[in-house]
Amino acid sequence: GDQSERGVTNERAARLRPIGMAEPLEVTEGGWGTERDHHALVKMWELEQLELQGRIIPHNQLDFDPDTFENLRYIGGMDISFDKQDESRACGTLVVLAYPSMRVVHELT
Repeated sequence: GDQSERGVTNERAARLRPIGMAEPLEVTEGGWGTERDHHALVKMWELEQLELQGRIIPHNQLDFDPDTFENLRYIGGMDISFDKQDESRACGTLVVLAYPSMRVVHELT
């Protein structure tokens, strides 16, 4: 599709729906829909960023010794890969292992 001035295709933008928005952003042939729609979307993203900013923990909260791993019980990892032909499609995986056995205790794809 056509590129908007922000570098997001109209096809992909049509599927974007920020948290709290009842309907996806309307996209017209000219791009992002009305300028009013665009400003409302940006404002919602700014508010969402402020809310998420309050959840940041700026320091480690470890309940195990990072040098010896004493009291370490679990190790987790995650990855995400995007489809090279369709950037709106992705696959993510989360795995949690028991330590020190390295037995998989949880997996989500």
